[in-house]
Amino acid sequence: MKKLVLTLTVLALAVTTLVAAPFNLSGRFEGGYVLTVDKDGNATYAPKHSANNDARIAALSLSDENNLWTLGLRLDKESVTNGDTYSWGADLTVNLTNVFATKDIKLPVDLSYKIGRNASTTLTSVYKDSNSSYDGGTGIESKYSSKVAIAYDKLVAVEVIGDPISKTVGVGVNSTPVEGVKVSAAYLHNAKSAFGVTGVNNIISLATDVNVAKLAKLDFDLGISAYTDILLNKNADAKFGVLAEVYGGYKAISGYVEYKNFNNVNWMKASASYKVIDDLTLSAAYTLGDFSKADTTSKISAGVVYKLGGVEYHVEPAYTFNGSFTLPVYVRLNF
Repeated sequence: MKKLVLTLTVLALAVTTLVAAPFNLSGRFEGGYVLTVDKDGNATYAPKHSANNDARIAALSLSDENNLWTLGLRLDKESVTNGDTYSWGADLTVNLTNVFATKDIKLPVDLSYKIGRNASTTLTSVYKDSNSSYDGGTGIESKYSSKVAIAYDKLVAVEVIGDPISKTVGVGVNSTPVEGVKVSAAYLHNAKSAFGVTGVNNIISLATDVNVAKLAKLDFDLGISAYTDILLNKNADAKFGVLAEVYGGYKAISGYVEYKNFNNVNWMKASASYKVIDDLTLSAAYTLGDFSKADTTSKISAGVVYKLGGVEYHVEPAYTFNGSFTLPVYVRLNF
């Protein structure tokens, strides 16, 4: 009984200390349903999964007030092939520059270290990615990896990522040589690609983002961005994938046009949004999944996002030509 009382007392003190400590907490949550009506009129409901490659259903980030460390926790969707499979991932990032500063040691660079499960598998890319087509999709094949990042001002940043268990490794460099121009390059061994290919022996990734409005001092937003993966597999032909987009906006109107090509399949999406008021945004988009099959891969969609009480309410109807109609209705909380 004394041990039980002592354990409960220690636990209560730990919780009290955690709540009272000056920590910074942020995160997100998304949940909802999708109504799907196929071309034969059959209707089905399913849980709403995050769009594109972003599989986070929920995420939390906790850091101390001095930014010495950050603890991340997130729920990922791993598979939808044989029913939905979810798993928790966690990672710890230590800002070594700030840690050494507490001992009056000043480093000339920003240095950090990250380790975690179901995390830390990708390298930084400067691709604009307005549609989340890339969304960190290119990374090493690992469930438990580490990353070291070192940066000198905005001129150059180097990241090294690896997992000795699965024998995977990646090295990336990104830079802002001129204000308004960003470039990045990466090499990964035993990796997965943003273009949906896994188990790749070697991948070379290149990306750039040019803020035309900043360079030309325009009074409206305009930019160009591009990304490519060169996939090199043993005993196989090299595969080449590319993403490119033009984005911009003026006052309450913004939009982008993105193009993708992989294995001779051409894809395109054009999207525009209008911010009616601070809490209400309307959008519309046209997607062409395959230029050679426009009659069955064309999709039109719309979106209504209303923010109330800090929570976003989303309604996003979409119709694929000669195919199905979908109606996702969900909520998203960012804090």
